Amino acid sequence: MKTHLGTHLIDVLISLFLLSIALLGLDSMLIKATKETSSLFHLHVAIQQIVQIHEQLQMTNEPLKHISEWNKQNQQVLPNGRGELDKKNKLFITWQQGRKETCLNNIATISCLTLDTSNTKKTN
Repeated sequence: MKTHLGTHLIDVLISLFLLSIALLGLDSMLIKATKETSSLFHLHVAIQQIVQIHEQLQMTNEPLKHISEWNKQNQQVLPNGRGELDKKNKLFITWQQGRKETCLNNIATISCLTLDTSNTKKTN
């Protein structure tokens, strides 16, 4: 009887197949983590932007001038960033594919923020 020394080709192929599946799973986790990190970064920038404009609006009587400057900044720091102050004194900031209607309907999204400024006092 002959004994086989070494491994069979089929064993090597199965091992390579399992290794490739494991590496693809790892790769997909890294891609998802990168996307989440990017989304959270944009959310952090949007929070800073909305707080900044809120502070500026508390100290001024010319909100339109500040809103247009703010929107220029939003476009520079956020993808498709845009902001708005509506007639009810609510600030909106959206980016990527975010829409103001999404904020109004309280639909959970990570590309839209709103801040109600009607209850804040102006300091002069």
